[in-house]
Amino acid sequence: MLKPEAMERVLIVAAKAQQPRVIETLHGLRAAHFVDFTESKSADLAEFRLGRPLPEAGPASERLVRVRALLRHLSLEGKLPDRALPVRDVEARLDSQLDQIEAAVSRAHEGRESLRTALQESRELETKLQPLASLPLRLEDYRGYDTLTVFVGRAEEGFEMEVVRAAPDSQVVRGEGSVFALFVPSAQASAVQEILYRHGFAEVEVPAGTGAPAERLASLESERAALAQRLAQADAELARLAAEHKDFLLAAEEHLAILVEKAEAPLSFGSTENAFVVDAWVPASARAKVEQAVMQATGGNVYFADLPVEDDHHGHGHHDAGADAMTDAPAAPPKSVPPTKYKNARAFRPFEGFTNLFSTPRYDEADPTAILALFFPLFFGFMIGDLGLGIVMALLGWLMVTKLKRVELMKELGVAFIVAGVIAMVFGGVVFQDAFGIPLTHNDRMLEEAKIDVATATCGDVYDKVHEATWTCLMSASRQTSLASLPHLEPIIHKVNDVHTMLVISLVAAGIHLLIGLLIGIRNEMGHGAKHLAAKIGFLVLLIAFYPAVLALLSALPPFLTAGQAYTIAGVGFVVGAIILGWAEGAAGVLEIPSMLSNILSYLRLGAVAIAKGAMAVAFNNLTLVSIGLSAGAGIPLLIVAFLLFLVIQALLFVLGVLSAGIQAIRLNFVEFFTKFFKGGGQPFKPFGRERQVTTPANSPSSP
Repeated sequence: MLKPEAMERVLIVAAKAQQPRVIETLHGLRAAHFVDFTESKSADLAEFRLGRPLPEAGPASERLVRVRALLRHLSLEGKLPDRALPVRDVEARLDSQLDQIEAAVSRAHEGRESLRTALQESRELETKLQPLASLPLRLEDYRGYDTLTVFVGRAEEGFEMEVVRAAPDSQVVRGEGSVFALFVPSAQASAVQEILYRHGFAEVEVPAGTGAPAERLASLESERAALAQRLAQADAELARLAAEHKDFLLAAEEHLAILVEKAEAPLSFGSTENAFVVDAWVPASARAKVEQAVMQATGGNVYFADLPVEDDHHGHGHHDAGADAMTDAPAAPPKSVPPTKYKNARAFRPFEGFTNLFSTPRYDEADPTAILALFFPLFFGFMIGDLGLGIVMALLGWLMVTKLKRVELMKELGVAFIVAGVIAMVFGGVVFQDAFGIPLTHNDRMLEEAKIDVATATCGDVYDKVHEATWTCLMSASRQTSLASLPHLEPIIHKVNDVHTMLVISLVAAGIHLLIGLLIGIRNEMGHGAKHLAAKIGFLVLLIAFYPAVLALLSALPPFLTAGQAYTIAGVGFVVGAIILGWAEGAAGVLEIPSMLSNILSYLRLGAVAIAKGAMAVAFNNLTLVSIGLSAGAGIPLLIVAFLLFLVIQALLFVLGVLSAGIQAIRLNFVEFFTKFFKGGGQPFKPFGRERQVTTPANSPSSP
């Protein structure tokens, strides 16, 4: 947590005959991130060339392409099988059944596609025939003339007189609307065409065929019905084939993909006629296990050594003294950046996807995932701050996790929604005490402002004079219910009215969040040069100096500090920060000084969004629920109308609230927090290997 997993760089050298065993072992361990071999002219590597795939790569790749085509035709891509199949069964069925399955699926798929094409052509023909249906002509009447040219289409009124003057022997046949067929001697066709285009002529295409268009249209309807029936049968046949072969094809796709991955692994190796070399990063925690497994697989006939890790990457590997002693062992290329493998607690892992949206951490810098996992849902839930909306958010997150987990980042987003929803429920139910913008109980302060005696007040008084509903009154279902008989709890913070408190809470969050970011930034820059470290210290000085001044603007200073002292501290801090940043980063660093003040003020959006969302909910609830459904004399019909309007408004407010709060929460982490220490640009750890999910090893029994 807060640091990627330590990596070590290892070199594996063995005889070519051991290559399949080494590949199989490394694939099963899923712990080796290959460093692609680059051909070199150095004495150590001069004989080595880029490796070639194993012989089985070609046949496995060819079968994999065929299986994936079948999965696509059967709409099985991304599906999960009902049961896992043993590898031996998959291989046996690939040999005996793949050709038969491919033939059956191809016939069904091609038949369906031809029927779809026929249906599409039928619709296109219908579109062409419809304008011609009102003309008293058959399709063969429009073509086959040696001395006549036929114009079919639509044009503006008034063209006929000009056509008659240009071609006296022409004849026009009118249909419904502006559709016409104009028969013109070919000698005058050019002149008539010019006249028609001056009148906005739009040609209507005459399809091939014979017979009256109206009769052809009537037959098309019955033809399409037959085609649709045959298409339904073709879809049913493909669905049957999909159900019959789903488990096998999905298992075959996984098995063949693994075979291809193994067979193409040598493309990352260096190789000679008799030997091969593997250069890889492995987690330090798995290094001993990898060495033991490779040694066991090869009977000890392998050279396994550690390679040095560059100091500027803060690596954890070490140089093996034995490597220098072996003159026949090739040296790996000297430069390779360690990949980043997250090392987070299980609860924080779903938030790694959000970190990756910004960038993968470099190996030598802090991983911000754990802090993001704490502050992103906290900010998100605070801005939502509603018991009812929090419940809806948590349920929506649960649906994302359970129903959409195969969609990229949807599971991670669902977890964030669940956590943020729970936090929103806590704020809404305990601190703000409202649900869907409706207070849980009546507010004594608002009753006093409306000059209502709490001892004698009823729910009707709350509706009519305070213009607000409460859940206790709504649950009582009577305007005459006495408030004295209902439970009553004052909110710790009134979200809409206690604006000052909400903004002060936002500034507290700003101080804590930015301080953590700058402290991590200082930690990252240790050992990277005095100026890099000084720049982070300079911004820390600015934060400490500017923060009391911002609190003074809101009259929120602690008792031991006056506004004058706060502004003095800000001035001194400005000078000190300018000196430090000027030395560390020059003029550019000095120009960034105001950014620290803007960073602090940016967190005011936490309270602003929460207040704005709460105020909108109160306003719309008053316009719908209170003013219509709960007003004096309102009956059941008006109450139903008010309730429906309430639901619509709440749905809109939920969408708006989630979008605005979610965007602002992630923005504060990405823009204000990450930029204090996070550079990113790391190389993700991608170990060689793939976990079997729908197949089992050859010696395992078939799943029931």
